[in-house]
Amino acid sequence: MADKMTDVSTYLLLVLRGLEFLVEEEIRSKLQVESLEICSVQENPQPPYMQVLQGQAAVGRIILQTKSSAAEVQELRSVQATLALLAKSDEIDTESDAGVKQIGKMVMAADWDAAVKLWKQHAIQPVEDSEIKFRGSCVRDGKHKYNSQTIAGEVGARVVEKFGWNVNLTEFDVEVVVVIFYKFMVAGIALADPRKVQFRNRLANETRSSLADSQYVSTLRPSTAYLMLQLAQHKYGDVVLDSMCGIGTLPICSADFTNDGVYALGGELDELPSGKAGQNVLTRPRPVDIARWDSTRLPLRSHSVDRVMIDMPFGVRCGNQRQNNKMYPKVFKELLRVLRPDGRAVLLVMSKKLFKGAVKDLPFRVVAEHMVSIGGLGGGIYVIEPSSEPTETKPNSTIGKGRGKRLTDSERMEIIARLEDPSSQLSKAECARQHGVTPAAISKLMKVSQSVKKRYSDAGSDSNGLRDKRQRGGFSKSVPFEDELFQWICSVRARKMPLLVSHVQQKAKLLATRHKMNEDFKASNGWYYRFCN
Repeated sequence: MADKMTDVSTYLLLVLRGLEFLVEEEIRSKLQVESLEICSVQENPQPPYMQVLQGQAAVGRIILQTKSSAAEVQELRSVQATLALLAKSDEIDTESDAGVKQIGKMVMAADWDAAVKLWKQHAIQPVEDSEIKFRGSCVRDGKHKYNSQTIAGEVGARVVEKFGWNVNLTEFDVEVVVVIFYKFMVAGIALADPRKVQFRNRLANETRSSLADSQYVSTLRPSTAYLMLQLAQHKYGDVVLDSMCGIGTLPICSADFTNDGVYALGGELDELPSGKAGQNVLTRPRPVDIARWDSTRLPLRSHSVDRVMIDMPFGVRCGNQRQNNKMYPKVFKELLRVLRPDGRAVLLVMSKKLFKGAVKDLPFRVVAEHMVSIGGLGGGIYVIEPSSEPTETKPNSTIGKGRGKRLTDSERMEIIARLEDPSSQLSKAECARQHGVTPAAISKLMKVSQSVKKRYSDAGSDSNGLRDKRQRGGFSKSVPFEDELFQWICSVRARKMPLLVSHVQQKAKLLATRHKMNEDFKASNGWYYRFCN
């Protein structure tokens, strides 16, 4: 048994936050998994609230235990960085300098023998223990009473004390990395080639061996390209298009990651990136072509493309918001023209508002929406398909089930009181007309009047008037849970922060645990529409 346990290696994998489930799928399909834990930081139900998609430390985190070899782990396409796990904590002191000592002690209390052994399995060049050079580094986001340099110095001093290794900030063999996001900390030994780490970086860049020239103002990670390819659900022989390909990362990765199973087209308007993309394609024979074109007027036949994948300009390093406002609708209209009726597009964008505005009048169907963290910025990956109707259509003149006006709880209480008043001559039909709802809605309300009154009274004064504004009901026993969720939604909107379906789902799950809801509680999309419409 002891021999078998020594074969198990423990990794800390840093991945694209928001698509951890796809990373898990790849890991389970390629490796012998002993255990896997997704430990990405979730939204805080209580102040201080965290921007979980903002910052360099806002990465997805997976702790993996596997018996697979180092070579097999290195073949994972969806992982941004691989480390040998040292320590993990969800309760780091952020209010005082004691947090520095706390982190140092936790890192030193780790199983260094196992971590160093795993590092040696991944090392490009073997190094004698007495000759090891190292540096400590820290990636940190959130409010702390200490800075990243202090953490790196503390960890470095303790490593010197424990092992006697020499410190070298530029030519090192071992890099001990601490990632701190608010009160959450993970630490490990980086397993990438240290020669690829630039001095200012805390982690090695992803391998881009398939690209001859990857130097440009903004380039997509190959791991993100792989994940977008999985969302595209490509088939053998598909024509894959990136009409704004930059230096060609998406088209080239599409061919490489499918073993040349697709034909990839890429294009760019500017001469510099399109020239680099052309050079990158020639690193080996592959079914990829690069053109210089205007993405709003593609020289392609209608309905000739199976899949589209684009890293849209964010308007930060490339272009600006005003240009994007004019360009996005034209690009999407052209994509609709060249896509096959059964085609699919996967688009990485920064502004949800801009994306929604660009597609609202086009016959696209949003299949999936994933909020992700790209380079420390919050963005979204949207999966869309052509449909027969625009994304947002005008409401029909005939009101269907669930499409009419929704009453607030205060209106419900008023209606119940009026109809239960013995002296009132008000009919249900007249009451429905006055409140702009159907007579059937009034009849249904009166059937559950006792439940509504109990729910309203149970809310009490603690609801601060929020119950009066609620347009959705709920069960009496869920009143504290629902009111706390609704109050959180109001506070988020008051701060003018974006509120997505996934945000409400995550918050509902956290509150359900605290309020001891049923163990089989599921926060479906309905929780968003229950509280946000």
